[in-house]
Amino acid sequence: GPVGSGSFGAFYTKLDYYKEWDDLWRVSDVPDVFVRFEKSPVQLVFWRGTSFVPCWVTENGIWYTNEWLETWGDDVVSCAEPIMDRQCRYSHVRIIENTEARVVIHWRYALSDAFYDFAAVGDDGRGEWCDEFHIIYPDQVGVRKMELHYSRPERKHDWVEQIVVLPPGKYPDDVIEREAVSLVNMSGDVHKYSWDDDLEKEMPEPKGANMSFVNLKSKYRPFIIVPPGPVKTVEGTWDSPFFRTYAAKMARGRGYRPDPVPSAYGWWDHWPVAHV
Repeated sequence: GPVGSGSFGAFYTKLDYYKEWDDLWRVSDVPDVFVRFEKSPVQLVFWRGTSFVPCWVTENGIWYTNEWLETWGDDVVSCAEPIMDRQCRYSHVRIIENTEARVVIHWRYALSDAFYDFAAVGDDGRGEWCDEFHIIYPDQVGVRKMELHYSRPERKHDWVEQIVVLPPGKYPDDVIEREAVSLVNMSGDVHKYSWDDDLEKEMPEPKGANMSFVNLKSKYRPFIIVPPGPVKTVEGTWDSPFFRTYAAKMARGRGYRPDPVPSAYGWWDHWPVAHV
């Protein structure tokens, strides 16, 4: 796609990968959405190759996403989430506001499994859907609003997960610093976590953390900020946001480390470009 900075704004385009892969798609010349920034080489991409999962792209080509809504259960195979929608049957994206002050992108998707079956199908046969609105500002900061249209009874969902999408030919250790994540609270206390330390599942320090920075090997590093107050979900109640990790020792023996590449990280090689 377009490289480098330009005037701030969003536009429809067609982002190419390679000919054989591109030829699999029956699409127009404008299936994807691209957001660029006047004072930064950072990009925000909604690409059909990721099922339109929004990805931030650093100046040196490292992709990053804050995940999507995901659920699981006996009514679906594995997980139900938009990345299972390889052909973008249900996932679509559109620009609904595009001014010098801000860009607003609407991403809508179904929670479906790899066989395109919906999760939590009720009497109406509709299953669960999500509308996401991404409000992007010229300083490369955005606000994400997620609206889940859920079925009863309520079930567990993943709402956010900080995911690094590897460039072609790269492995996790090539693009992530050894102290991979920095958690920060409103007092400015910082704690850095390294996967070399065989992390536990919980990330308890610093107390009251509500900001998480992913330390990529790039000038620009992605972060999330969530409200610092109490959190209540169907999984439990916490006094402040709860951070946890796919730790190195959790990944062992679960297929999260494709051989023969050694890595401190658990990682997959099936997404985004595979169509299986």
